[in-house]
Amino acid sequence: MHFAVALCAPRAILVIENDIDWLGPVATYGGGIAGQMVYEALGIKDRCGVSVAANHSHCAFPTSAQGSFLDAYVNRFIKGTGTTTAVDDFHVSSTSKLGKFDKAQWIDWTIPTLTGNLPFDPFA
Repeated sequence: MHFAVALCAPRAILVIENDIDWLGPVATYGGGIAGQMVYEALGIKDRCGVSVAANHSHCAFPTSAQGSFLDAYVNRFIKGTGTTTAVDDFHVSSTSKLGKFDKAQWIDWTIPTLTGNLPFDPFA
């Protein structure tokens, strides 16, 4: 998953997941966070957001939990009217495996320091 997220750079990406075990929220969150670290190495961490929301039905968007994140991304990266997009968020239910998420079990590398300019940057 983190490869797919990282390949989107420098374009903006918002990873949205539901905290239902059989949907794979732990893998989605872990992959999203690892992908976000690639964005951070490029100096554009604010373009990669990860959000997992609990307590809603499958195929139902929880506006109260994730609507503000989606609005922020649409406003900044599609409409060009916003400035804030930092998202690293999860809302954990009492049955969630995300409450036990350990970044060190998923990511065994540190963020490198990259220099230079992005050859293609749609938001520069």
